Amino acid sequence: MPAILSAFVCGLLFGVGLIVSQLVNPAKVLGFLDIFGVWDPSLIIAMCGTMR
Repeated sequence: MPAILSAFVCGLLFGVGLIVSQLVNPAKVLGFLDIFGVWDPSLIIAMCGTMR
C-alpha cells in the first residue's frame, strides 16, 4: 500500500507542476515551439527547473 500512495503523490506533484508551468496550455506550448514566428521562451524556465 505505501508504494501505491507514493506513486499517487509523485504523479499528483508532477501534474500540479505541469499546470503551474502552463504546459497543459496548447497555445503556450505552440508559442514555445514556433521559433520562426512569435517565439515565447517562458517555458525554458520550467524545463530548466525540472532538470535539477
